[in-house]
Amino acid sequence: MHPESFTPANLDTHPDFEPSHLRDKKLLIVPSQGEHNTKIFVGQEGEMLYEQRQAGEATNHEPGIFVSRAPLPIAEAAYLRHLFGDHNPIWKMPSAITPGVPLDRIVLGDESLLHELGTACAEDGLELYGFNQTEEMAEIADRLEVRYFGNPHFAGWAGTKIGLAEFAAECGVRTPTTVPLFHASELREAAEVLAERGYQHATIKVSHSAGAMGQEVCAVADILSAKKSELATFLPEEFMTSEGAVIQGWIPEGEPVSLHTFVDFDGTYTFTGAQTQLLTPETPPGSAGAVPIDERHLPAVLEVGRRIAEGYVAHHAYGPHAMDMIIPSPDACELLGLKPGEPLCHDENTRSSAAMISRAWALAITEGRLGVGWKDAKVKLPVGTRMADVIATLEREKLLITETGPDAHGVFVYNGAVLDSGHDSSCYVLAISSNDDPWDASELLERAAQDLGGRLPQTRESKTSAL
Repeated sequence: MHPESFTPANLDTHPDFEPSHLRDKKLLIVPSQGEHNTKIFVGQEGEMLYEQRQAGEATNHEPGIFVSRAPLPIAEAAYLRHLFGDHNPIWKMPSAITPGVPLDRIVLGDESLLHELGTACAEDGLELYGFNQTEEMAEIADRLEVRYFGNPHFAGWAGTKIGLAEFAAECGVRTPTTVPLFHASELREAAEVLAERGYQHATIKVSHSAGAMGQEVCAVADILSAKKSELATFLPEEFMTSEGAVIQGWIPEGEPVSLHTFVDFDGTYTFTGAQTQLLTPETPPGSAGAVPIDERHLPAVLEVGRRIAEGYVAHHAYGPHAMDMIIPSPDACELLGLKPGEPLCHDENTRSSAAMISRAWALAITEGRLGVGWKDAKVKLPVGTRMADVIATLEREKLLITETGPDAHGVFVYNGAVLDSGHDSSCYVLAISSNDDPWDASELLERAAQDLGGRLPQTRESKTSAL
């Protein structure tokens, strides 16, 4: 059933959005996922294989170069060659990989690869683009003498949970009440601040937390009643005093949305995407995919987005940004004294997000038509499933997208290296409806999961969960 209260926004025709903005650029992508000064991702070689999903951002009519720490699974490579042909990026790999070391550091230590990339950049006018914005990425740009879509200084500030609260205040936009932490002994006083603002629950996030990692949710009353010796038990396992964390008011009822912005070197900005995030029901929730944003949320989201984008420009924060927001429910607004419908910013991703990457693949498949008839998710598969099995099954069931173009219909699968390595028995599945119907796309995704013997992630109840 189509919820009458949900009207998906078509960003292709919206005057404030340009979803295909990145497709006009020739990119050298070094998708390094590691960071300094945090336990998130660092040293997890299997987790770093998620870097391969970003190849979609260099897949277009003028493909660039994609640097990878591992080769594609054979079946996935053959599928991409068949589907995209010469629109696929040129893949490059370092001569040696040290497990657990971020890709940007590996590239810097490979003089032969740097020479090869430098020659290609000079000949083709490529610009550097990646995932985490690090000093190492900036050094790669200097070595190659290219411009870099990134600002490590800004990312190291506003891209952290502590810095975001400061940046948001600077831009004149609101966040859930946020208090920085560097020691467990500070928890009780911080919880008192939340209690005074009406919050009953809090989330404690390490400053570089990602997804549901590095987060814990607890009752404010439990912190206030805890003994001093018990306070450390509220901190996430990944907490480090040197990194710090925040305690933030937790709003369990609301619509999670995300706005994507790209800042160019001339100081202009472009809104490239917006969607509603689907979240898993556990606490803290993980991502269960994304669907088009509801039209009714766009005016308020764009009002906040323009203030934030002007802040990006002022700080020369070039490249992609994904600002996650929560639009609290009317009951939550009344309890916390918030303005109804006003989005609260709670996570600044100074990089591509999973939804931005999925959109890039969709645009490559449809050759520039995004529309509203799409849905993506990470599908859990039976242990031992390989990417070759996934592709063969979907092709047999006539669900696999095998031709690109505006009328593409079916499902597309990617990031098989994580699946084939045994790190995670999941892969990304993107459903696209040739009828540009989001409910049709949802049914395609469900059929694919069923035919693969897998399961879609459960989602929290919301107006868009019917998708």
